[in-house]
Amino acid sequence: MTKRILMYLMVLISIVTLSACTNQSVETISDEIVNEINEQVEVPIIVQEPIIRLATLKTVGDIMFHRNQLTRSYNRETGLFQFEDTFEKVKRYLMDADYTIGNLETTFGGANGAYDFNVEERFEGYSGYPCFSTPDIAAENLSAAGFDLLTTANNHSLDSKEIGLIRTLDILDQNNLQHVGTYRTKEEADQVEIIDIGGIRFAFVSFTYAMNGFTPSEGKEYIINSLDMYEPEKEKQMCALVKKAADLNPDFVVVMPHFGNEYMDLPNSYQENLVDALFESGADIIYGSHPHVLQPIDIRELIRSDGTIDQGIVIYSLGNFISSQMHEPGVNKDLGVIMGLDFKKIDNEKATIEGLTLVPTYTYWSKEVIGILPVLETLEKINNHNLTMPNYDIQRLEFAENYTITHLMTYLEDYNYSLENNQYYIPIK
Repeated sequence: MTKRILMYLMVLISIVTLSACTNQSVETISDEIVNEINEQVEVPIIVQEPIIRLATLKTVGDIMFHRNQLTRSYNRETGLFQFEDTFEKVKRYLMDADYTIGNLETTFGGANGAYDFNVEERFEGYSGYPCFSTPDIAAENLSAAGFDLLTTANNHSLDSKEIGLIRTLDILDQNNLQHVGTYRTKEEADQVEIIDIGGIRFAFVSFTYAMNGFTPSEGKEYIINSLDMYEPEKEKQMCALVKKAADLNPDFVVVMPHFGNEYMDLPNSYQENLVDALFESGADIIYGSHPHVLQPIDIRELIRSDGTIDQGIVIYSLGNFISSQMHEPGVNKDLGVIMGLDFKKIDNEKATIEGLTLVPTYTYWSKEVIGILPVLETLEKINNHNLTMPNYDIQRLEFAENYTITHLMTYLEDYNYSLENNQYYIPIK
């Protein structure tokens, strides 16, 4: 500030003070003084930087442990199981996310925990299909592989009876794995699971079409979110649960239905109608499971009741992530996908989905392990002569490379994809 401006300010203060003392108002101030003050006095401008929040969610399909996996994971010398090798090749893709989800299609019912009838010969007290009871170490291995939340509502939820359903949740808790879809108490069942991921809030809802003929005991129906396609009232209950979640105003409502026909490449009319109803009830993202094969993705424009327009994303089936189900002609039970969604939220604006990533996966067998391979990365290593594999596996990997992205984009004719870091990327409009 120049000495001249300082002098003008002192004169101005004197005039205002004199005016106050004499009860006279100062009508005008010299324009010359005002202009020179405006030009030379620097007024700091504070620019508030926007707060940008980012989050990545990754999701896989059915996680199953058949007898063939049990035998390969067992060490006869130590008498211990381990499933670390199952996830070793895809672990970095699961860990490269803020939050990772899967469908746990088994129970931790303990040795001899599954129902006694129609169960194949047990291996060390555990069993695979048709009634699953898996060693507890699998929960620890899933957590170490990068999983954060598992949906537990599916047709195998009661394979170890109600006591096994509860024990499964206890084992998940012990391994810091969150869960949704089955419950120990009515109080748990009444709570909508809302999780803050990087400052973006997600509500999770999960339910199953059936329980392989098993039912909860009278008065304990709350232990599992079930949807019977032959009982319209059940559908209303599930839609009401989704609306309840939406009314809590999370950024996104994520619904995980276990539904559809096994081994069918495309959704049936019941799936399509239910997806419509779920979107109308407030769902934003729908991850389907149960068919054990991949079914397509669809991106919808959703007009909400208040007139706002949102985007909805559904994948009708994520396929098998890990199982002992092998490929049959026309039935790709050995293929799955790691699906990623990238989210962005600026200040208090509505969060948006920025992009979608797809990592095709393939289940391979060896004498030591039944494990999961990332298709594109594995083919790159084979082509660069850094890896050798049996011809059968190479052929399946080459098939999966093109089939997975083409099939998943069946309904996305207006969308393009690129290949980045051994995964497919689809920008969301």
